[in-house]
Amino acid sequence: LEMASFDPFKILEIEGDAEPSEIKKAFRRLSLQWHPDKNPGDKEAEQKFILIAKAHEVLTDEKTRDNYEKYGNPDGYHGTSVTIGLPSFLTAKENELGILVVYFVLLIVVIPLVVGLWWRKSSKYLEDGIMQGTAYRFWRQLQENTAAKYIPGILASALEYQELLPRKNFQAADLDRLFKAVQEHFVKNQGDTIPDILKVKTLLYAFLLHERIPPSLSDDLDLILEHLPTLLQGLLNISLDQRFVASTCNILDFSQLVTQAIWFHEPQAVVRQLPHLTDRQLRAFAKQKATVTQTAQLKELDDEK
Repeated sequence: LEMASFDPFKILEIEGDAEPSEIKKAFRRLSLQWHPDKNPGDKEAEQKFILIAKAHEVLTDEKTRDNYEKYGNPDGYHGTSVTIGLPSFLTAKENELGILVVYFVLLIVVIPLVVGLWWRKSSKYLEDGIMQGTAYRFWRQLQENTAAKYIPGILASALEYQELLPRKNFQAADLDRLFKAVQEHFVKNQGDTIPDILKVKTLLYAFLLHERIPPSLSDDLDLILEHLPTLLQGLLNISLDQRFVASTCNILDFSQLVTQAIWFHEPQAVVRQLPHLTDRQLRAFAKQKATVTQTAQLKELDDEK
């Protein structure tokens, strides 16, 4: 506390513009007066003598006086400083230029580029997660009474699928065979002449009809099904916005068909979802004129059937 209010001129009882001779004279007088030998056992005199010696040093030693004038303390700066621990290579003088270059590259190039790419991507999508171009295609194709059978073709026109699943040459043979297997069930949509859209539509039909998917197309079908809930929600929102009651109901019906992986109005829809029951077995039931549309009917069959 005493050092915080340290004033050498006041301690030596001299004026602020005192000459060196006056400083020396005051120091001699006071040091003799407060010397510990003349005041044995007096702690106050001892502390006073230390302050007198320090005051004399401040006013006569150039370095000590410089500390006092700069920091108000003859011992130099005693304040508290807060620093951040950084790796040594960041503070090394020989790395200053390189670090400065990296800093400007990050600040001027990388950060604006990342923000720009993020903005470009986010501006392509609507709040419900579908692309603006996809929403426009859905809006053009969706009518007030769009039947459920047209919905696979509408969904297949999504721009998301065209970006992720372009038709590839090595898939052509497998895709043609799959198309022939489901062709009889096809209904005409606007995008049927576009190869990429036709590919997605074919895979959707094959999934609902339980056709075997070739290995070359299985990953593509997985991507289609992964994005399908978001696209169905986007299509449903468009229908709700336009107050298309019939189309809204049909979209909801189709969502259930996709979830259950069954075809439209399929008589054997219930039993088809049972594990380990194949299409071959269902066809065998039909040949034997055994009607199996419910699990109870399957239970009633003879073991031979």
